[in-house]
Amino acid sequence: MNKNKQNTVTILILVILLNSLLVGLYLYSFNKVKTKNEEASVVSAELQDYLSKEGKANLLKSLVIKTTEDRKKVDSYFVFRDDIPKFAKEIEALGKMSGTEVEIKGLRSADNVLILEISSTGDFVNTIQLISLIESLPYKVEITKAYIDNKEVKIPEEEGGGTTVAWKGNFNINITGFVAK
Repeated sequence: MNKNKQNTVTILILVILLNSLLVGLYLYSFNKVKTKNEEASVVSAELQDYLSKEGKANLLKSLVIKTTEDRKKVDSYFVFRDDIPKFAKEIEALGKMSGTEVEIKGLRSADNVLILEISSTGDFVNTIQLISLIESLPYKVEITKAYIDNKEVKIPEEEGGGTTVAWKGNFNINITGFVAK
């Protein structure tokens, strides 16, 4: 019986050692898996943050590309300092469209307002059409002075001679939306 007892104790000790070894191995493996999961979470969070920033950057790039035409359209509602000669030619072209002779007598700015002093000569209907065309420009237009007077004009001899009535207009126009950059 003593031998059985000794075998039993030996088996018990071996089972306890084997269980201790298995519990230690389990705890070691559990700890390794836990550490790897934490590292993977950190890497995943960093990747997500990076992709989020990249996504935002790509979104901004695509928005810049998509809104190019809209921004150009919005810019067309402003007169920039560099565009003043082009704008003056626009006004003169409106004179030709309306059948009047247009002369820009003054051009200055105050804050974000471009102040024009315009003189025109032509038929009454054409002078009114000029003002209508100026008012239809894609800017906020305010006519602060409008003076129209008829004058007798001599027709050159090579064109048949005589006299005719021409309407002389003097206008002060404020264009809001001037950008002095």
